[in-house]
Amino acid sequence: LYEGAACTSEDYVHAAHVFQYGDSLAELEKANALATRALSFRKVHKHAKWLAAATDDQLRMFRGEPQRYGTQFCFQGKKWSLYRVDPRVPDAERDQWDVPPLATAFAYVESVNAQMMAFAARSA
Repeated sequence: LYEGAACTSEDYVHAAHVFQYGDSLAELEKANALATRALSFRKVHKHAKWLAAATDDQLRMFRGEPQRYGTQFCFQGKKWSLYRVDPRVPDAERDQWDVPPLATAFAYVESVNAQMMAFAARSA
């Protein structure tokens, strides 16, 4: 970012979103740094905590490590699954980062896969 270009938590969240969709480690690291910086303002953007957690999970996934918060999914074969999650991270910590409990993530994956199967059955 140019010096002085980002002035608010919202500015940093928007900048982090841009880098979040990059495909290199450097871009994901930048996204995480920007999302983390968004947390340092007096008025914090409502998605800053979740975005900091999600970009941390993306970095871990990119490195082949388990994610901490359960924000990342992957398509394997013919269905979606939750990417590996570090079992030592409790839902209470997820809550501190505005991330739903793991049970919610698993239910979401089941719902998406059920919708895909229903669509495939209708289309056949």
